[in-house]
Amino acid sequence: MDFQAHLRNTRTLKAAIFVCLLFFVSIAQASIVWNWSFGSEGGTFTTTGTSADLTGPSDLTITGFQVTSSSIPGNIGAVYTWNQPDQGVLWDGSKITQFYRSSGTYTNGSNFFNDNGLYSYTLYVETNVIQGELNDSSEATVTSGTTAVTPAPAQAVGLPTLSQYGQLLATALLLLTGLIVLHRKTA
Repeated sequence: MDFQAHLRNTRTLKAAIFVCLLFFVSIAQASIVWNWSFGSEGGTFTTTGTSADLTGPSDLTITGFQVTSSSIPGNIGAVYTWNQPDQGVLWDGSKITQFYRSSGTYTNGSNFFNDNGLYSYTLYVETNVIQGELNDSSEATVTSGTTAVTPAPAQAVGLPTLSQYGQLLATALLLLTGLIVLHRKTA
């Protein structure tokens, strides 16, 4: 193979690698992590949005809920879900004014259930104060109290990241490129 053909093949391979990587690159979704705590209970929840959304009124959808401290050890690190779509918060530019569920149909709080169904957390606003409850499966309150909720320090968002499949493909393509180069040098 002459040098010109080799150069064309190398360019084609580089272009193919670049196109594949672009295909599998995903932009990290913007999110805001919030810290919450009441009594012995605490954790985080994640919403849509960016730190810019906190400068004025915003409707932020909750995308995740975590417990990091609890009087019930099994709650820590458990998977939490919700049975009504689009739980979220209304932010007035300085504080949360409402937790809602079912896309805003129910405005008396957000509910999060652990994976074994034994306990749930509820966060809600009552007379301008955020309240939290830990309930057992019979919906009896285990503990409750005034809840501190604050946005966590800003997270880096919006940077390109490779998906899991993109990382595998990129690794495979790099290995293939190395094998091709090695084969051509030994041929």
